[in-house]
Amino acid sequence: PKPHEFDQEVLSRYQTIISEVKKRNMKIMLTLMHHSIPKWAQEMSGWQNKELGQHFQEFSQKMIQTFHQDVEYWITFNEANIFSTLAY
Repeated sequence: PKPHEFDQEVLSRYQTIISEVKKRNMKIMLTLMHHSIPKWAQEMSGWQNKELGQHFQEFSQKMIQTFHQDVEYWITFNEANIFSTLAY
């Protein structure tokens, strides 16, 4: 919702989704950045602002801490070449 704050309800919802996927004997591939950023990050000029890298690192650490036991594969950026070309 805002920098340094994580919505526990959303994290719980994703944990439920991950659990349902695993119940069906599928592996989890989690993408950390899939072509969207929070509104507060857009307001700070998105990836043009170097501070966003620090926020992304904090976000990534939180996701790894929360979901590491269930995720087999991690993707940092989905199609970074497409995102950077079309967005910037």
